[in-house]
Amino acid sequence: MRALLWRTCSRVAGVVFPVSTVALFFTPQKSEWELALSATALTAGGAWIYARGRPRRIMARAMRRR
Repeated sequence: MRALLWRTCSRVAGVVFPVSTVALFFTPQKSEWELALSATALTAGGAWIYARGRPRRIMARAMRRR
């Protein structure tokens, strides 16, 4: 179950990060969306970097228990 959660988090963050980055690139300066998009891009990028390595460790631990 944990591996599924980490895999889902990694996939969602892996999609949200590039989408918010592209949206931020095409958003005009001094826009009201600029701060929200940059915070979303930074948060999703950090979550993606953190979550992409976790499923391998969790799955390896689960396979050792069998």
